[in-house]
Amino acid sequence: MVGRIYPDDFAAFGYGVYPAGSTPPPPRVVDQLRASSVEPEERVRGVMHTFFQPLQRRPAGQLQLLQVWEEAWKAAGWETRVLSLADARRHAEFEAFSARVWQVPLESNPQYDYLCYVRYMAMEAAGGGWMSDMDVLPVSIPRGLGLPHAGRFTVYERFVPSLISASAAEWRRMRELMVDVGVAKRKTRTKQFSDMHALNELHQRAEVPYVPMWLVASGSGFAREMNSSGVVCAAYADGWQQIRS
Repeated sequence: MVGRIYPDDFAAFGYGVYPAGSTPPPPRVVDQLRASSVEPEERVRGVMHTFFQPLQRRPAGQLQLLQVWEEAWKAAGWETRVLSLADARRHAEFEAFSARVWQVPLESNPQYDYLCYVRYMAMEAAGGGWMSDMDVLPVSIPRGLGLPHAGRFTVYERFVPSLISASAAEWRRMRELMVDVGVAKRKTRTKQFSDMHALNELHQRAEVPYVPMWLVASGSGFAREMNSSGVVCAAYADGWQQIRS
């Protein structure tokens, strides 16, 4: 494939961009991730989760997107599991956590952003593992990958929580940390502080408390970039990159 996709960021992780026909590509991204992986709990092995809680009276468009998401991940060899608010409610600490989330400034879109925080508890209750947004579709991500970085909380779009892998303990650690950061914003003039805002603030710390990577691409940007340049991007060439529509 050809394209110029996030060259500076990939270089930071050792995945460079090379002129076509020159330097051989570096080790495959997926091989490096697999080497650092641990096996998840049996109940979530080979499962890609997403979180869906209808907020509209007629969520036809959302249901269509969910169907596309399920079909795409199943075609890539994964099982799929759709979590909802009911899964989070099964957690013994749900009521206390829910009350804390409502202390985070969520003024402009409160119900949606409340659910964005609660989904981390749903993932913990499910046993941890992989979670993607419904608009993230696989290019080529092997089902038997396990949990990279020894199960540490890993965000594959830097601080955008579109694709994440982590052990159940790490989902717990990060949901507590993110809500702590959010609740602290009550002392400021902040009116809106989503889970992405929390991850972004944590991403700017001297010691980032999670593993940030950049292996999810914009679908429209992907198509445009892949047709506009004469370089080979190793991260795409090895088939790892995922697409967010």
